Amino acid sequence: MRNVKWIFVVLLSSAFFFLSFVEEGHHAEGLNEGDIAPTFIARSLDGTTKSIQNEESNYVLVSFWASYDAASRMNNVACSNEVKRLGNKVALVSVSFDEFESVVQETVKHDKIDIPNCYVELKGEDSELFKTYRLAQGFGNYLLDSDGVIIAKNILPSDIQKLIN
Repeated sequence: MRNVKWIFVVLLSSAFFFLSFVEEGHHAEGLNEGDIAPTFIARSLDGTTKSIQNEESNYVLVSFWASYDAASRMNNVACSNEVKRLGNKVALVSVSFDEFESVVQETVKHDKIDIPNCYVELKGEDSELFKTYRLAQGFGNYLLDSDGVIIAKNILPSDIQKLIN
């Protein structure tokens, strides 16, 4: 019993030690609302590269996903459908972190996503883009205004309409 108490004390002390290195208000994952979204160059499914900044719409939804991640894929499809419903108000930039372009192409066809809006990062989670957007705990999306400012992140499709009004 005495050893158990010492182990508990050591674990508790270690936790406080490590927590002391975390800055208050510092978020380790992802970019935050109010941040300027980093511009990035992406490879489209037709083989061209494009600098992704602000599209022609007032709002841009940047969706990061992968074919092997069911939750991110489902959210990407739902967001794509909502963006189509809203017309020209929001542009979709769909970025897949898959290692095989053929898998992404088949997934996009199956999911009925507009190919001109789809990009692929073939280095997957090891890519600079994944690191730039600090997507450490999976995938997500960012809603940007016309100035490239993040106004919301990891939103549900049903929230898009509310956020742009």
